[in-house]
Amino acid sequence: NFDLPLTERLIDKRISKSGVLDVGYFQKPSHITNASVSKVSTTLKNKLKLIKGRCATLVLHLRGGDFALETRLGDVDLRKAELFCIQNNFELEVITDDRNFAEVFLRELNITARITSDEPRSDFIKMCSADRLYLSNSTFSFWASKVAQLNGATDIWFPEEWSYHSI
Repeated sequence: NFDLPLTERLIDKRISKSGVLDVGYFQKPSHITNASVSKVSTTLKNKLKLIKGRCATLVLHLRGGDFALETRLGDVDLRKAELFCIQNNFELEVITDDRNFAEVFLRELNITARITSDEPRSDFIKMCSADRLYLSNSTFSFWASKVAQLNGATDIWFPEEWSYHSI
């Protein structure tokens, strides 16, 4: 069912007997609509009661070592984030689901960063509240970026392999 477009999923009652679909996690942009993205983003912003972050920090989402290489940030992305922080005297804060992987990866690249590995809700709120955000190729980052935009984020970067340009 993951590869069906949203329009087909809405019609097929075998997929969702209640008529309700989960819209948080999706495989491809064809599985959601721009209207649903807007509605979910606005609802998340309102429910989370966000306060805009106005500190000299770039928040970077780094997926753990158990994700496929094409969905993780690579050396080039980390170097871009590091250079931006150096040029603007910002701190680099890395949010991750795999603290050990992040520590080893950053050490190998000789990049200094504060690593945050809280429970997912706290990490998500921190990303949504960030003024500057560097995304990984994930729906977790996607939703955080949409909410952060509504919350007035000034800078949002995404990797070259970003899957969600059309949304």
